[in-house]
Amino acid sequence: MAKCNYVKKAEVMKTGVCRIVKNYDLMNANTDFLRSLDIDEEYVHALWTYGLDFIKEARRINKASFKRTTRLRNRIKEYMAKGQCLFLTLTFTDLTLNNTSEATRKKYVKNYLKSVSDYYVANIDYGGQNGREHYHAIVVADKVDYSTWHTYGAIKGEKVRLNDESVARLPKYINKLTNHAIKDTTKHVSIIYSREIKQ
Repeated sequence: MAKCNYVKKAEVMKTGVCRIVKNYDLMNANTDFLRSLDIDEEYVHALWTYGLDFIKEARRINKASFKRTTRLRNRIKEYMAKGQCLFLTLTFTDLTLNNTSEATRKKYVKNYLKSVSDYYVANIDYGGQNGREHYHAIVVADKVDYSTWHTYGAIKGEKVRLNDESVARLPKYINKLTNHAIKDTTKHVSIIYSREIKQ
């Protein structure tokens, strides 16, 4: 099995080729869709500009993104069926950010989530304005003890109900963040899942 080339992935994602290939593939997969010359031209231009290898890598990224979204959506549906869920945002103090590695902070997040619920999914994000690292998480819980996180930073939570329109946005939102996390500095997609519990 070939090793994943994260540098190439990052290059492809920066170019916007993934979006072009996705639009082209969606247009060709839907026979009822009116063919768009703009989409065709954009695809041909991308092919000539970046080459077939970039197009193939974009398709791999899009396929992985689709699978990841599907897994997340199914996981969240399972969690919602279990009962009340909370959407958490976990941030870090300057002291924590300056004195720990990203891997260590990820462990802090995972340990905290394990302490509040058997069922959770979380991933890394970077602030739009200053690139500040933080995490978003969904946990199956009516309430959690926020005070135990204050050692590392601040935490904010909101209830997510089955009929809440935010449920439909969560998988897409988390998937967007995971794509953002694929870059040279991270070398991985930082999604944290709880272990499946056998009934």
